[in-house]
Amino acid sequence: MPDVEVKINSMYPSGTSGGIRAYASATVDGCLGIRGIKVVEGGRDGLFVSMPSRRKPHRSSPSRPCRWAVCKQQVNLTIKNLEVKYHEKNDKQGNS
Repeated sequence: MPDVEVKINSMYPSGTSGGIRAYASATVDGCLGIRGIKVVEGGRDGLFVSMPSRRKPHRSSPSRPCRWAVCKQQVNLTIKNLEVKYHEKNDKQGNS
């Protein structure tokens, strides 16, 4: 089971901020960081967690990543795994 460190960045009372109750960040095994996680009030189902999504940034605001690698080894491992999976899928489709 991976070690996940979670930090609640800000909280909002019920009925404010359009159903968003909190924003959070998480670090998985000290290697992968996730920023912009939302805790949302979901009507009859209660609270649920919404993972971050990318949007086209507004012209006046700088673009900020919502996920990033914390350690160099994880970056290299992820890149290698992505390359392997890409080549496997590319070979199956008969592309060169």
